[in-house]
Order: sequence, then structure tokens, then C-alpha cells
Amino acid sequence: LGLPAEPDPAAHTEVTVLACHPYASVHLGPEGMRGGEAADRVAGFWRALGGTPGPDVDHLGALLELAAELARREAQAAEPDRGAAWRRARAALLFEHLAPWLVPWTLEVAELADPWFDAYCRLLLAWYREELVELAPDLPAGPDRLPVALAAAPPGLAPDDGQRLLDHLVAPVRCGLVLTRASLARAAKDLGVGLRLGERRFLLRTLLEQEPVGTWAWLAAEASRWEEAHRAWADQGLPDQGSARFWSERADRARQVFEELGRLAEDQVSRSGSAATIRS
Repeated sequence: LGLPAEPDPAAHTEVTVLACHPYASVHLGPEGMRGGEAADRVAGFWRALGGTPGPDVDHLGALLELAAELARREAQAAEPDRGAAWRRARAALLFEHLAPWLVPWTLEVAELADPWFDAYCRLLLAWYREELVELAPDLPAGPDRLPVALAAAPPGLAPDDGQRLLDHLVAPVRCGLVLTRASLARAAKDLGVGLRLGERRFLLRTLLEQEPVGTWAWLAAEASRWEEAHRAWADQGLPDQGSARFWSERADRARQVFEELGRLAEDQVSRSGSAATIRS
């Protein structure tokens, strides 16, 4: 495959366990966690094909293995109608269970700049493009067609989300971007604030407590960067452009929310400073 030397177990764990979880449900679920309706949807597809879903049914590796098996069955089908049925199953797997989250996952992995994973993601995207082109006649027509997982997605971010906002920020399908521990560490470095180890909600809360105005500005810039990446993929005109536009719109909405919250934080800081001046 032309890939470099595989990462050691520690590096592999850092990428796929601690940073960039390769599960459909993590990217498509309302809480950004494994399981739930997003995983059940994939399990239902396995059952429709006569298979038995495993515990990691929505893991990228399991989905790619299934894609390879469906392609094998299509190629070996003795009757044209049977081969066409397996081809439609390939198209359904691609459109409904990979297109909604595969590209965002590769974008977040690229953040970590690991040589092996970088090469792997480039190879993965090359395969994905080829599948989209080959299966285009069997995919839902129209640039606005969405997979079920995105059509039924929870609402995007809103300025009045209040205490729920931190939960929504770690659910990629709600905000259109993926905040990893590595990206939040980068935010702390950019803002010049200290950051202890912890889960992402804790890290976000720590950043907002120490530097609210700067953190909202950093998040707005990050959302803008993700929006541009999603839009660039959509502009390729591939059959998954509906999914790419969904992510682009979510990221752009997040940017607007972050900018509004940044203005509110700036006003609050300004009022606090004025009050301190009066007291002195």
C-alpha cells in the first residue's frame, strides 16, 4: 500500500482511542458518544444483510471490512440480478454509513500530523472518491440529498444553549467541527493560558474561565477553518456533497454563535472593568 512504518501501540492509542475516535456514533450522535441511535442504525444495516452486528458495529474498520465483503460478493455473484443487489448494498453502505462522517474523521486525524495516519487517510480518501464515482448511478440523486443520520441530526448550536453548550461542543454533528484534546492544547498555547489534563468538557470550561474573550475568538477561527475544509470537499461535486454541505453549514453556524458569545463576553469584561474603576 506504500504506507510508512506502522505506529507503535502508544501512538496508535493516542490517535484512535484518546483523540480521533473512529466510530460513526461519536460523530453522528447527539452527545458525541459511542452507541445510541447512530450505532443502532448501522446495526440494522448489518441485520438487513443477514449478518450479526458485533460490539464495534460502527467502527471504521468494521465498516471498511463490510465494504470489501460486499464488493467481493458482487464480483462473485453468479447471476446479474444478484450482483446488482450486492452493488446496491455497497452504495447504501457508502452513502448512509460512511459519507456522513468519513471526511470529518480524516480532517481531525490530519490535525495530529502522524506520518502513518496521514498516509492512511490520503489512501482512504482516494478509495472513497473512487467508490463514490463508481457507485454514483446507484446513489441517491441530487446535491441536497442527505443520509438519514444527517437528515435526523439534532439541532446545531445556539447562543442560548447555556450549560448544555459544552456538551454540544463535543458532539461533532451539532457544531460541525471536532475538538480533540490536542486542538484544545493548541488553543491554550495560542492563548497563553495553562491547561491541565482532563476530558474535553473540562478543558473547554477551564479555557473559558481563564480567557473567555480569547477562547470564543479562537473557537470562531477554528469553526471558520473547518467550514472552509467542508466547503472545499463539497465543491468537488462528488455524490456526497449533501453531507459535506451539512457539515459546512453546521460549522458556519457555530462560528456565528462563537462570535456572538465572544461579543457578550467582551461586554461583560468591559462592564466589570468599569465597575472596578468606579469602586477605586
